[in-house]
Formats: sequence, structure tokens, C-alpha cells
Amino acid sequence: MKKVGYFRKRGSKWSFSIDVGRDLETGKRKQKTVSGFKTKKEAEKACAELIS
Repeated sequence: MKKVGYFRKRGSKWSFSIDVGRDLETGKRKQKTVSGFKTKKEAEKACAELIS
């Protein structure tokens, strides 16, 4: 499965979310969200590290 980060700015900080699979019982998407980055570039770097 290919993982893609979704980036957004919340106030003055950046955050990202990635899909980490599906819940086996409900079939719903499971996501991980990390926030608090000063720049989008910092968020992209952290996302790439989390995926790999």
C-alpha cells in the first residue's frame, strides 16, 4: 500500500496525516496525525521519516 501524507496549516503551525491501514472489525480508515511544525518543509521531512 502506498502511503501519502496530507498536509495542512492550522493557525501558524503545520500538520500532516497519513493512512496507516484499516480497522479489521469496522473497515474504517485508521490515520496518524502529527502537528506542531513551523514550516511545511519540516512537516514533509517528518512525514517521510515516519513512512520509511
